[in-house]
Amino acid sequence: MNWLEGKKVLLVDDDPTIRDSMGLFFDGEVCEYTSVESAERALEELTFQSFDLIISDYKLSGMDGLEFLGRIRESHSTVAKIFITVYGGPGLFSQAEQMGVTGCIEKPLTAEKVEACLAQIGKTRGKQR
Repeated sequence: MNWLEGKKVLLVDDDPTIRDSMGLFFDGEVCEYTSVESAERALEELTFQSFDLIISDYKLSGMDGLEFLGRIRESHSTVAKIFITVYGGPGLFSQAEQMGVTGCIEKPLTAEKVEACLAQIGKTRGKQR
């Protein structure tokens, strides 16, 4: 994904295995990757630095992913956002889109699903420039 080169990515997921595997994926994309285990930690990160892509899981301990995305909807409106969940479905994905989400991925995550979502975002972002 050329559009990711040099970009900053934030992943919010309470599963350390997903954080680690996504870290390996994004290492190959030549971008700066940060992962946190909660929405509350993500809000802290967002006060100190900006990101080009935010990926959030739905079910998190504490604040869930939809609430997190709702909180950053206005303040980070130009940031690409991906919503990931095992509890997918049209209703939930529709709610996520209302929170400003650019793409949705249903778990289990695979490199192919992530790449397809990122490619779609890249196409959309390329047309906006």
